[in-house]
Amino acid sequence: MVGINAREFMGPPKAAAVKNMIESKFGTLAKQALPLYGITTAADGAVTQGPPSPLYGDAGAQWMTDTTFRCPAVVIADWNSRSGHPTYLVSV
Repeated sequence: MVGINAREFMGPPKAAAVKNMIESKFGTLAKQALPLYGITTAADGAVTQGPPSPLYGDAGAQWMTDTTFRCPAVVIADWNSRSGHPTYLVSV
């Protein structure tokens, strides 16, 4: 059994900081990832994020949880499952 919490820990609260982290990690693919976290850049350059999810939190919390816990947990669960072991992935 592999499990994670919806919010393992908090990330940067400012949308611009989250945007910079996503851009540094994903490079040219960042433009596809940013909308998934509700990050937008206005014509004047102002970076904003949508309202926080009641379950997953703001963009910073989602990004930190995804990159530090959720994505690795999914990979580990997939490896276990592919090797023939009964595998359960739980997210609460």
